[in-house]
Amino acid sequence: MVEIAYAGATYSCAASETVLDALLRQGVAAGYSCKNGICLSCIMQARSGAVPPDAQAGLRDRLRAESYFLPCVCTPGEALDIGDPDSARFFAEVTIVAVDSLASRIRRIVFAPKVPFDYQAGQFTNLCNAEGAVRIYSPTSMPGLDENLAIHIKRLCGDRRPGPQRRFHL
Repeated sequence: MVEIAYAGATYSCAASETVLDALLRQGVAAGYSCKNGICLSCIMQARSGAVPPDAQAGLRDRLRAESYFLPCVCTPGEALDIGDPDSARFFAEVTIVAVDSLASRIRRIVFAPKVPFDYQAGQFTNLCNAEGAVRIYSPTSMPGLDENLAIHIKRLCGDRRPGPQRRFHL
């Protein structure tokens, strides 16, 4: 068992338990999505302690060098002091510039990022609204060709469409 320091409290993490599972088990409202190290929604930063290399798989070199890691796949071997990432480094404000109807329940939403948004075909992006709700989408716009970012959304029963003035973050 190791100790995890997070947000001013200390939590226990069993030998075979991930940091994310330990936090969730103890009532911490940590954000996550896939729990498999793919979506990067749960990314955190280690302030002290060694992060296992497999907990940094898939991260860019600069993030690994700054001790960022994925708590959903991190089984620590020693105590860690961790914190949430600086959201300004991972999210950029965007504004909805168009909502087009492609079918009765499918909309194309076009966002204008406030800063250039670099992405690859097939990559996913997290959209986070002001209330903190995060959803994952695959851009349908062409990387390097479109200055705006577009996604397709299928409306399910009970969902509300975002209005044209709603602000989201990437």
